[in-house]
Amino acid sequence: MQKNGDTVQTVQIEKGIYKNIDVKFSEDVGVLVSKGSNSNINKTIELPSSISAPINKGDIIGGAKFTLNDEVISTVPLISETSVNKISIFTMSTKILNSWFNLCKK
Repeated sequence: MQKNGDTVQTVQIEKGIYKNIDVKFSEDVGVLVSKGSNSNINKTIELPSSISAPINKGDIIGGAKFTLNDEVISTVPLISETSVNKISIFTMSTKILNSWFNLCKK
């Protein structure tokens, strides 16, 4: 069983203020199966390797599919855990200056 809020994977962000974002299940996932069958359940995660900002918290990023003996028994959307704004010239300049000052301190 997978629970709402469980982190599934991290996805790379392009042109965002963060480099990556955690993706989580949007709802609880659970099904009733015959005793001993849960070892035959397969989970397939469908996510892009990267996505472009802006991203809002709760945006659907991909999906998860659960199969038993090649039959789909459940699907659930995968959503972003946080919002990510698109990087601006000001934000990028601030990051560059902070990195430069940190290098000078060493």
